[in-house]
Amino acid sequence: MSDRPTKHVPWRLLEFKTASGRWQMAADLYLYRTISGHPEPLIVRFYRFAPPTITIGYHQTAARAVDEAACAAAGIGLAR
Repeated sequence: MSDRPTKHVPWRLLEFKTASGRWQMAADLYLYRTISGHPEPLIVRFYRFAPPTITIGYHQTAARAVDEAACAAAGIGLAR
């Protein structure tokens, strides 16, 4: 064990949320924009997509990453 003092980092756990992919990605963007200048406390967030959703990364092209028609037919959402 170390005798060095432990640095405690403040953090906040957000309530678990089930929502659409678009809602979840909008919430992430809101959190990013809100806290990017004030990084403490750290935020931990767990969530579930309903309906199931594929998220497309910032540098991905949806048409190259997924078959949008097949996703729509299967009831799978798409979100960036």
